Amino acid sequence: MNRRTPPQPPPDKQFDGHLVGAGGRTFPPNTPLSNVPAVTPRNGVTNNETLIYVNGIRTDVGGQANSLQAIADASGSRAVGIHNATESSAADILQSLGDKLDIGSNPAVDTLADTVYNELRAGRSPHLLAHSQGAIITSRALTDVKNRLMAEDGMSRQDAERLMSNIKVETFGGASRRFPDGPQYVHYVNRNDGVPQAFGLRSWLNPFAHAGRDAVTHYFREGKPLVSHGFEEFYLPERVPFNDARQGKFK
Repeated sequence: MNRRTPPQPPPDKQFDGHLVGAGGRTFPPNTPLSNVPAVTPRNGVTNNETLIYVNGIRTDVGGQANSLQAIADASGSRAVGIHNATESSAADILQSLGDKLDIGSNPAVDTLADTVYNELRAGRSPHLLAHSQGAIITSRALTDVKNRLMAEDGMSRQDAERLMSNIKVETFGGASRRFPDGPQYVHYVNRNDGVPQAFGLRSWLNPFAHAGRDAVTHYFREGKPLVSHGFEEFYLPERVPFNDARQGKFK
């Protein structure tokens, strides 16, 4: 009697919520950020920051590793990824919907929330970058961090938001319409990108979009209408240093 081989999960799924470091190496979700060897700029490190990058849909570990190198080269910073694994376009979109509604679990959300919480409690200032679905993951994780600070650490909402003001967040073509108050935000939105137009801060479907208190949103227009969503092709070239962005000094 022939036994049918059970279907195997997509290869990338095993890395969901893992940290990604130099050479595309992956590390379990509970690995301290300081124990992950970061991707470094080809021309040398020029500052003391380590950027934490959450990728969007349809991106495997190899694709995220390429993005991390591009981020490091463009910023002069070290870069580490938190991996949002891909299964298929349909599965990734369904997961995005669940994240928007705060339904179900997402390992990338859990890892990011734990990492940010631990960094804050250690007196450090995490700096997050997120593309596409990664912005939904980031929004959900930051909401979890705020709730944890209030529930586990006994902070008031005001105190939690004050501590979270040490978090820097940059989103690129984000698919999230709402972000919790507290962190410092810079949002990059390509007017020729259908994702933020339909699902993110530019969406007319949600008049209650909230970019986060005192957020800076930079609108630009590059590429062909609706389809210009690529992180490295369209968004990373628009990025400026965070402090410049917060002052509205864009290219």
